[in-house]
Amino acid sequence: MSSPANNLPVELARLIFETTAVEHPECMPRLVLIAQCVKTWIEPLLYRALYLSWREPQDPGSRFPPTVIYDLLGTKPASFFHDHVRHVCFRNYHPAELIAEVLYACDATVNLSFLDLMGGPILLPILGGLPLQRLSACLQYLFHGEDGIDFSHPLFAQITHLDILDWDDRGWNRHDGYAGLARMPRLTHLSFSYNKEIPHGVCRGALEHCELLQVLAIVRSSPGSEPPANLSRDPRFVIVVVEDDLEDWKKGAHGEEDYWAVAEEMVMERWGMD
Repeated sequence: MSSPANNLPVELARLIFETTAVEHPECMPRLVLIAQCVKTWIEPLLYRALYLSWREPQDPGSRFPPTVIYDLLGTKPASFFHDHVRHVCFRNYHPAELIAEVLYACDATVNLSFLDLMGGPILLPILGGLPLQRLSACLQYLFHGEDGIDFSHPLFAQITHLDILDWDDRGWNRHDGYAGLARMPRLTHLSFSYNKEIPHGVCRGALEHCELLQVLAIVRSSPGSEPPANLSRDPRFVIVVVEDDLEDWKKGAHGEEDYWAVAEEMVMERWGMD
């Protein structure tokens, strides 16, 4: 295999291209066009984090048009997406059948985000088979037609970071409420992305009953009112401002500081103050 750069050993050329791809992921679609050997090196990194939006090409934040991904599902071997994809984000509405097609292929996904209202019970069997560690979703919609949110469902078995994008008036103690959060065996980080009233009853319940909980964050797009005193006294409770949810997700998927990392720093600072 010849080096794509003159007078450079292949190993050094590969290191240069891979380092560039990791530090500047927005360049990866162009890097794979340089040479076949570069494509072989970079393509696994290119597909490690997939963020899909229906608003291509008008939406510059989406790396791939969905049709490209769906076409690739039929041209790549089944092992390709299993071996390489770990982070998947859907933005704007996607039909559940097409979401299912992607997730069937990307069956080693550990970080999944639905940034808009989508999903439904049709996805529950698929999600239950993924090794998910992080999930961001509208849970009421995902379990629509079921008897409330079943936090004992297999999809929650390995999740450490849960971001709940919707909120209704179900309390902590009702049988169909959020008390089931305490049954999640690995939950350490919980957040509510909400710009209105803080769900203080559920937050208080989670702080009291989720034994492993380290961080409880309210995620807002702009600063809001101060939280109730019974929450603010707990060092694990923080409010984080995220102006662009997709950009924040990208940061986390590429190992940079996302809102979870910011929340952790805030919690550590609060513990140090106590």
